[in-house]
Parts: sequence; C-alpha cells; structure tokens
Amino acid sequence: MPIYDQKTHQGFFRHLVVREGVHTHQLMVNLSVSLDNLNAQTSELRNTLLQEFKSDPFLKEKLTTFVITNNAGLSDTVKNEKSEPSIFWGEGVIHEELHF
Repeated sequence: MPIYDQKTHQGFFRHLVVREGVHTHQLMVNLSVSLDNLNAQTSELRNTLLQEFKSDPFLKEKLTTFVITNNAGLSDTVKNEKSEPSIFWGEGVIHEELHF
C-alpha cells in the first residue's frame, strides 16, 4: 500500500497516532488513511491488510482499541471536516486516571 503523497494527493497511508493511558495501561491506535485513491487492486490489498490486523495476536493482546480514519481532506492533518473515523475494534476511546 502506498504512502500518501501530500504534493500529488495520491496514496493510502497518511498518519499513525498511538495514544497510551499511562495509569490505565490502555493503548489506542488511530490509522489515518485516504480511501479516495483506491482501485480494485489496492482495495483488495486494503482488505487483506485489515484481516491481518484483525488476526494478529500481538495487536489483539496489546491494543485496547483500534480506529481507522478516512481522511478525504487535502490538509496534512489527522482530523478535519472531511475525516470520518470508524471503530475497527474496541470502544474507540481509551480512559485515563488522574493522580494528584
């Protein structure tokens, strides 16, 4: 799967955001992608990749939640008015405890 090129606006992978709840030990991954450039071949590769993620024992053990954000905007941001997050597994959020 190709990396998104900001100059040509082509590619699939845009950003990878990892968040950790320091006290709760919860781990969240948000994979930001561009679905606008998928053709039949890359769409099949995407589906294969998602199945690999779902069946990976390490990811299932370590990650509390996994979110995939389709970013159709042109700006180099993870979240914008054209981004659509979807929960791949888990709650879609992590929690943290504040210790004073």
